Amino acid sequence: MWFGTWALGGADWGPAISPVAARRVLELAWDQGFHRFDSAESYGRGRAELLLGQAFRSILRSRRETIFLAGKSVLRDPPALEKHLEKTLRRIGTDYLDIYYIHWPREGLDLPLAIEALERERQRGRIRAVGVCNVSRSQYRVAAEVCAAAGAPPPVVQTGYNLLWRRDENEVIPEAQHRGAPVLAYSPLAQGLLARPFPLMPNWHRDDHRGNAPLFSQATWPAVQTFNHRFIRICEESDHPPAAIALAWILARGVTPVAGARTEEQVRSLGEVRQSLEEANPLKHTAGLADAVEALYRTVAPVLPVIPNMFDYTPRPVTPPGR
Repeated sequence: MWFGTWALGGADWGPAISPVAARRVLELAWDQGFHRFDSAESYGRGRAELLLGQAFRSILRSRRETIFLAGKSVLRDPPALEKHLEKTLRRIGTDYLDIYYIHWPREGLDLPLAIEALERERQRGRIRAVGVCNVSRSQYRVAAEVCAAAGAPPPVVQTGYNLLWRRDENEVIPEAQHRGAPVLAYSPLAQGLLARPFPLMPNWHRDDHRGNAPLFSQATWPAVQTFNHRFIRICEESDHPPAAIALAWILARGVTPVAGARTEEQVRSLGEVRQSLEEANPLKHTAGLADAVEALYRTVAPVLPVIPNMFDYTPRPVTPPGR
């Protein structure tokens, strides 16, 4: 399991937490057994990357091989992509990243050229693996073919995926798995919906992106909130934490979760769940639990929006020069 750092960037998840508190979260995550950390230059405009470097400075200097780091940039032309990779490496204070992803594809830019550029960075040793996020099945095929032509492994995939949001389980996920590529799932707890009960009328902080997220929209929320409470009840009756069930569901599909936290209490809870899942998968050892979860999902699936991703987000297209 990877530890996600989006919530530590200082925006998008409610009131910003201080750098001191954020570093404590990261250090506690390490103590709880999380040694793989996922970040992006867009998380607080580099803030999350800086915090990673500050929290793990001694480890990065003396035991770099014991920590795994992933970074991301939106699709850019090759020279810009190289510069943004260099900025990320400087902010973290490391010579290389274990994975570097194209965070979002963008209309008007050439994905194959960007993958070729990242493959050159892999050969230089500044990244260990090429990755792509939020891509379609056809886009992934293109990226994989570029890597194959260079004699390189297929790109790692990261996509939004959980037992409530399953858009990619018949798209990019099987394509990547067929090619033997690792698949990671961000938002494995569905923006918190698979971890705790939500009220019928959430009081969102102005900086919490969920106030405008599709799963919490006016059209979808009544059914999703009912699902949320029934899911929590099923987990309580099975005597398992909701997060354990949600993460177990993903792991059972050969996908690795990227789960984040904002507070020390959340990190401890997540660490306990991670440890319990290493011992046993509750969906395999609790009679009827998997069937109950699937039956509940079928009640809400018809009302979920048909959109490209969990955020219904499309990066601004890039207009080529001369147009």
